[in-house]
Amino acid sequence: MKLFGSSGTRGVAGEQLTPEFVLRVAKAAGTVWEAER
Repeated sequence: MKLFGSSGTRGVAGEQLTPEFVLRVAKAAGTVWEAER
């Protein structure tokens, strides 16, 4: 299953989109955005 599409992240909450997965994506995004400051 494709998790990242042109309109954002896709998947079933609790299955593909687990709390751990969402936290890892959020941390990665924060790291990238902080580096671009």
